[in-house]
Amino acid sequence: MSESALAGVRVVELAGDTAGPYAAKLFADYGADVIKIEQPGVGDLSRRKGPFPNDIPDPEKSLQFLYLNTNKRYVTVDVRKPEGMTILKRLVTDADIFVLDLLPAEMEELGLTWKAMSALN
Repeated sequence: MSESALAGVRVVELAGDTAGPYAAKLFADYGADVIKIEQPGVGDLSRRKGPFPNDIPDPEKSLQFLYLNTNKRYVTVDVRKPEGMTILKRLVTDADIFVLDLLPAEMEELGLTWKAMSALN
């Protein structure tokens, strides 16, 4: 059995809907350890998008969500709270890649700028 191309690579994903999760999915499909962060009570936007089996909406059965998030691990973290930001920073410290899809203003507001994140890792 051969080792995966990205075995040993750790990716932290703070992204939702399609683009960010798809990028992280490619890393996961090549063997990277991807940790997806979802907001408590909300989750990824794609959980609310169809298609759904038998056209019955269910956040655990969105085919778009399931496709975009295969081979990933999930954690629910509210990065808008200090304890959530502490968890995120701990994850980023040990990561090789950080995938996020926030608007620049959101990144600035949360303190997730390149300068701040690169200082951690």
